[in-house]
Amino acid sequence: MRMAAVNLLPLAAVAGCVDGGAPGEPAGDDAGAQGRDAEIDAAADAADAPDARAEGDAEDVFDVGAIHEIRIDMDAADWEALRNGREWWAGELRWDGESAGEVGLRAFGMGSYNPDKPNIKIAFDHFERGRKWRGLEQLKLDNSTQDPSYLRERLGTAIFRRFGVPAARTGWASLVVNGDRLGLYVVLEAIDDRFLDRWFGNDDGILYDTVQGAWGHGLMPLDDPLAYYNPQMGEADGSDLVELTRLIASGSDEDLARALDLEGFLKESVARSVMGSIDSFSSDGNNYYLYDDTGFWRIIPWDLDFDMTYPVDPWEPWAYSPWAADSLTGEPYQDPVLIRQIELGADIDGTIAELVQTAMSCSVVDAELVSSVELIRDEAVGDPLGAGAVFDENVEALRQFLRDQIVAFGGSDCAAD
Repeated sequence: MRMAAVNLLPLAAVAGCVDGGAPGEPAGDDAGAQGRDAEIDAAADAADAPDARAEGDAEDVFDVGAIHEIRIDMDAADWEALRNGREWWAGELRWDGESAGEVGLRAFGMGSYNPDKPNIKIAFDHFERGRKWRGLEQLKLDNSTQDPSYLRERLGTAIFRRFGVPAARTGWASLVVNGDRLGLYVVLEAIDDRFLDRWFGNDDGILYDTVQGAWGHGLMPLDDPLAYYNPQMGEADGSDLVELTRLIASGSDEDLARALDLEGFLKESVARSVMGSIDSFSSDGNNYYLYDDTGFWRIIPWDLDFDMTYPVDPWEPWAYSPWAADSLTGEPYQDPVLIRQIELGADIDGTIAELVQTAMSCSVVDAELVSSVELIRDEAVGDPLGAGAVFDENVEALRQFLRDQIVAFGGSDCAAD
């Protein structure tokens, strides 16, 4: 089923979103592959189970039924430098009144950059290798300047996890720095060794993030992999990426199935398209991690706060993105993995049907949206540095967009308004 006609929601109608400019921030044999998939399903079920716990009590950090309070105290000059740079600084952190001790703090972000309300990466292990707090080594605080509803990360990552695609857990927190209230933030689980071990049962492979500002290449043939990818874990020169891109371009179907999590890539691509992303792996080669799981490649979606905005055709998602070109060379971008899967006869229709009838059904998404809005509305509207004045209209635009998408792709449980 090709995408039905849907009225394009102008980006300007989603008040507070960035218009134009750079996209958002980055991130065996057949029987063996099937065994890996079974392990992923089990890990995904365990990850979302109510009694699931990583080390410590990290689940409480990602409790979507609460707004936490984070207080950071640090030298005023260091805070000023953090707001306007990308260096690490020290600060004392308290979470709901509990001391987390001295942590490393660094701003991050590109399209979402805001010196008055910076995105902040928290590293509990920055000054003491191996140190963890509630089992976590890192957390990320997203200022949500590209999502005035504060909901896209929450809804999108939950859809992915229900769909069996590894995705970060989320929460919300009110941030106070040196006594000044910065407002509501989205709390994001870091993609790190803990995350990999929780989803895949190991952290022995090589994790790649994309180089900031280098989007639009994806897994098209590579000669200079480290111009586009940063190894986050493991010793790597990118030669494994070069080999993978050659395999995607010209390898046999059998070798491709042995080396790539084809089902995972297809689910990630389809879900992100149905969710309306013009800034993703399939649409413009951005906002994802790759994990070389000892020779079997996985994809992990990242940075969803610009999703759920535009209708996108799952067969040609790159045709809908204004950034579908290599940012370093200008070469047009098309997702070579999706192209190979279409050539192999991938069941895109069936994958879409499974998505909108289960993980992204109207009843499930509506329930999550309603409960989330009830929780965060007062905090969002009162955010001194956010887009509180347009929170309600953004929530309604988001709700209507999702319902339109689900109906357009065959969802059957959307009650008429």
